[in-house]
Amino acid sequence: MRRQELLDRSGGPRLWAVLDRKALTDPPLTRSGDRLEQVDALVSAAKRPNIAVQIARPSAETGYLYHGAPFTLLRFPERDRPDMLVLHLLHGSVLVEDRRQAEDYRQAFARLSLSAFRVDRTSGVLDEVRGTLTG
Repeated sequence: MRRQELLDRSGGPRLWAVLDRKALTDPPLTRSGDRLEQVDALVSAAKRPNIAVQIARPSAETGYLYHGAPFTLLRFPERDRPDMLVLHLLHGSVLVEDRRQAEDYRQAFARLSLSAFRVDRTSGVLDEVRGTLTG
């Protein structure tokens, strides 16, 4: 809820996410209604000016497959403040302040975003995902 409040705030942070389509169609949720709500929330979020959502295309189409843990790259407006990396691991998140590692993940994110569906296609891709969930 705190993250949502930050994104809702005027002048709040910008968010750019690349999501795995399989994670949307086969998440660890028990009710199919929960999955639909999750997709609907993503559709709504993707319409906001401070949020960019992309859906990754299959690696068979792009030739790029990211093998690492999910991560968040924090970038700050202050030029002298380095990027920070958060790795989301099985037993919790780890903050990585090493500039070299953060740069490696920044490059991985760039490759992910370039190989994903364009932002303007997100709504259509999420509609397809919704269709597979409703049968």
